[in-house]
Amino acid sequence: MRRGPARGSSPAENGKAGQTLRNHAVAGVSPIVFKRSKFVQYGLMNSTTAWHTIREASMISGLPESTLRYYEQIGIIDPIARDPSSGHRAYSDDDLEALTTVSCLAATGMPLDAMREYLRNRFDGPEGARRQVELLDAQSLRLAAKAESIRMQQAYVSFKTLYWRAVAEGRSQDADRLLEENHDIVEKVKRLQNSGQTPARTPGRNDGR
Repeated sequence: MRRGPARGSSPAENGKAGQTLRNHAVAGVSPIVFKRSKFVQYGLMNSTTAWHTIREASMISGLPESTLRYYEQIGIIDPIARDPSSGHRAYSDDDLEALTTVSCLAATGMPLDAMREYLRNRFDGPEGARRQVELLDAQSLRLAAKAESIRMQQAYVSFKTLYWRAVAEGRSQDADRLLEENHDIVEKVKRLQNSGQTPARTPGRNDGR
């Protein structure tokens, strides 16, 4: 982690410095070409801003380094500033806050496009907040569908456990009754498979057994 002295640049200057580096990254000009004097000029070396390596960013956010690079490449997060002496990525505290948000959204299974929009909406005031609610409502519906899918899968596994236990104990009538009573569960799980909500499996014996 890189940390400058406690005195020197104002918050406005620090923001200008970070934005200058990001503008260069967006324009395709590597911040590596910045001389160290430029970092001092823009306040990066004389500020209280904390700068973190990609390894630290990975540890704090819980995302692999390869994922951090990928999310930057596809525009989920803004271009990351570079250390002028090494060319390595230098993550600010704001970057880490964004990455933590991304990590949590990814854990919910939110699509990449939705995550990209979510991060952009954060600074758009009330209108951005309304769009956030829409994105989260949509994700809530996806999670509800996933939860229902898991519930049906659990019901199927429980039914099959009872069926095979009856077979193992020689209770053939009970086994046949279970097949008849749980036919609807078999059909619902088959529909989940056809809709792509369950992992593909290798075909085996008749699903009724």
